[in-house]
Parts: sequence; C-alpha cells; structure tokens
Amino acid sequence: MANARSLIPWYHAGVGPVTTELERYMALVIPDDHYLAGFHHSQAGTTHPAVCTLGVHYVGEEVDFLSNSALLGGAWTGIMAKVCTPVTYNRFTLASQEGIVRDIGVSVVGGNTNGCASYNCAYLVKKTTLLPGRKHVGRMYIPGAEETNVDQAGFMFGSIRADIQAAFDAFLTEVLARDFQPVILHNQKPGDPPPEAPTNIDALVVEAQIATMRRRMRG
Repeated sequence: MANARSLIPWYHAGVGPVTTELERYMALVIPDDHYLAGFHHSQAGTTHPAVCTLGVHYVGEEVDFLSNSALLGGAWTGIMAKVCTPVTYNRFTLASQEGIVRDIGVSVVGGNTNGCASYNCAYLVKKTTLLPGRKHVGRMYIPGAEETNVDQAGFMFGSIRADIQAAFDAFLTEVLARDFQPVILHNQKPGDPPPEAPTNIDALVVEAQIATMRRRMRG
C-alpha cells in the first residue's frame, strides 16, 4: 500500500526544505504499510523546531487511510493540553521510505498556563515493548515542560506526571482506534543485512524527571 500512495515533494516551492528534522531518520528501514509520524512544534524564544516522532504500522482499509491519518495527527491535540502555552503544534507529517505521504498544517497552542521551563527542557516519554534489549525501546522529547511543579533536580511534583501519563494513555488508545499500531522502526547501516521487522510498542511511559534536549541548547 505504501508505494501506491502519492508522495509530497521533499521541497515545497517558495518554502525551501521541509524535511530537515526528518532527514536524520531516513536511515530507518520503513517497510510497506509502515510510516514515521512526525508531530512538529514551534516555541516562542527559539527558531528551532521540535519534532516528536512515532513509528506506526497501518492495519486498516486503504479507503480509510486519508481520514485515519488525519485523525492520527489530530490525536496529538490531547498531548498539547499538557504542554506549556509558548509551544504550538503546527504540522503533522507521515513519511514512508520514499518520502512524505501526508503533510497537514495544524495550529494548536499548548494548554498549560503555568511557568514554562527553558526551551531546551522537555518531558521524556519512553516507548516500551515486550522484547528485551535497547533496540526494542525508544523515546520522545515533548517540548513545553513546565517548571512551576518541578523541583531543582527536574522531578515533577504531585499529580503532574500522572496527568501527563493519562494524556499519553489516551493518545495511544486513539492511535490504535485509527488502525495504526505504534512500532519501533529499526536502522540499517550501509553493508549490514536487513534489520528485523518493526517491534510493536506496548506502552508510552512518561518519566518522572524531565530531560534536556542538548541540540537545542546550542541554538
């Protein structure tokens, strides 16, 4: 199915490169009917975008792909309710091995009005599976972490983590309801044999301690 879908060019006329933040993922092997979903954000105070990615396997009907993929992008709105106000979710992409097959503009401002931590700080979410080993886990850095309910060591107070975890539990439920199975996609280095099949993600687990996105500190 993946190869049958029309591709959106890597460059949009008058806009320039649109895949800078996704190019580094293209060493991934993305089999047919699998995609790399990208949830793109901007944040006041920095020109650097923040992109959260999730491998997915589409298991639904071809006729429903466009509507289901749009709803997949819309599912991120629930996460934005927990993100600080300076962050805006502005774009959703879905990429196959050949390129981007869905590119949807959105505009959802973070719903958390508490004080926002430095823009290089993020909530850390682990992608867990039922298989052992580092290659069977992944992580996402969610921009817009608050500092009001975080101690000096970066640990969240009280029910904050539970609230964010509930949002990710609901997000995972919505993704599955749209016939997308979240997966860990695997890399293939030059000269290596093909990697194993993508690994199904069992849960998205919010860590109690916020993380630092080092690349954004250099901006």
